[in-house]
Amino acid sequence: MPSRSDDNNDAVLIALAALAGAFLLFGRKEQEKPDVTTTGQPRGLANKNPLNIKVPKVRGQFTHFPWQGEVVPSQDYPFSQFETFEDGWRAAMKNMNAYRNMAVPLVTPAQIIQRWEGDSNITNWNYVDYVVGRANEINPAYDYHHGKPLPSFTELSYNDTLKIWWPIFLAMAEFENGANQTQTIAGTYSAFRRALTSIRDE
Repeated sequence: MPSRSDDNNDAVLIALAALAGAFLLFGRKEQEKPDVTTTGQPRGLANKNPLNIKVPKVRGQFTHFPWQGEVVPSQDYPFSQFETFEDGWRAAMKNMNAYRNMAVPLVTPAQIIQRWEGDSNITNWNYVDYVVGRANEINPAYDYHHGKPLPSFTELSYNDTLKIWWPIFLAMAEFENGANQTQTIAGTYSAFRRALTSIRDE
């Protein structure tokens, strides 16, 4: 379970994320324009679905066994909607864990993002470069690289896993929702932490 020292480390990660976000416009490849809802809010944040998970198609129909906390039916097809950010983060983590358990595991940022984009033949290097660059800014103690395998959720200690994976998820959420949303996304960190804890306790 998280300790008081974990809370101190968490505060450092959040502060680094916010500080690094202030410099995103310098020396970084331009992001693709994020989707927005009719209210003008980025779609992933409006749906409490930070990484814009889509409802899968079965025989051409948007149907599946819902994630924990998923709103069914979604009012924003093909994108999933969640009751809380904790639910949205948890679904994203479950997806990532599934990638690691495939016959040919997807374990590097490039492989993960290629699959996340839904194309097995084309890698969005703009997305990969953004995520790797941001993760290195947030957590310079870990050498992120597009071709370097990331640790699993289960083989490291709770806090080490948190420190390594939060920068990846935060950077992906920024790319999905816009770099100007750094503060809002960083504000969901507690929900991310609870989601990770719940998965590890399963």
